[in-house]
Amino acid sequence: MFALVLSLTALAVVQAAQMEELDVVIPSPPIVSLYRFKNGPNDCTGVLITPEYVLTAAGCVNNTKWAVIRSNDTVEHVEINSGRAHREVATTDVSTKYGLGVLHLRNTSKQTPAKLNFTTLIAGLEVWRKGFSHAYSLDDSSPPRISESSGHVIQSETCNDVSGSPNAAAIDSLVCISGPRPCNGDTGGPVTTVQDGQHVVVALTIWTNLACTSSISGYARLSTAREFIEPYLVPPLKDPQLTPMPSQAKCPMPRPSLT
Repeated sequence: MFALVLSLTALAVVQAAQMEELDVVIPSPPIVSLYRFKNGPNDCTGVLITPEYVLTAAGCVNNTKWAVIRSNDTVEHVEINSGRAHREVATTDVSTKYGLGVLHLRNTSKQTPAKLNFTTLIAGLEVWRKGFSHAYSLDDSSPPRISESSGHVIQSETCNDVSGSPNAAAIDSLVCISGPRPCNGDTGGPVTTVQDGQHVVVALTIWTNLACTSSISGYARLSTAREFIEPYLVPPLKDPQLTPMPSQAKCPMPRPSLT
């Protein structure tokens, strides 16, 4: 009888451990909501990459003045000191050339920055899009809430069909993902994949939909902007790789220096 009790107890411990393992939540990187006005609506999203810098979409750089950094139950309100976009944002097409930018915080954050990954994204890879999705309305006064949805990287041919642009996939920085439905306020939000038990950032949202109805969206791959991003990392990653230049690339646009 005593042996039976011990066996049942051991079984219960094993089952509890298995349930605990299944319930483990993988920590997400610090998500940043970006504002033009301190008390205004959420305009864009970004991700904290060092205590001083936020990575976001290039189109979010010029007008962003305030950042709210959220990680678990921690919230920080920080003013933006300056910003720099990697390349000129295309105004005549839905796509961008190297559509990333960096924002310099006036005060350093106390939260643990996200980890970045510059590997090539292959079709079928499972990823997670994070942001502050909200459908467009005249009343955007409600506070943003962190949203997360999973999806998969899709082939470039499918991306061309959906975007309506035959050259969409030819842009080196672009990758399309099916599943997530990014919308108003999600531009610049991080896309992550799980590596060694933690989320690492591999891309940023650059296509959004005001009605939140598009099931396939475009994202800027970090792997093509490594040369731009890496100098802001502390310490810089090893084995740097130069950014491949896309065909018909536009000349860089002057931006405020990060000093």
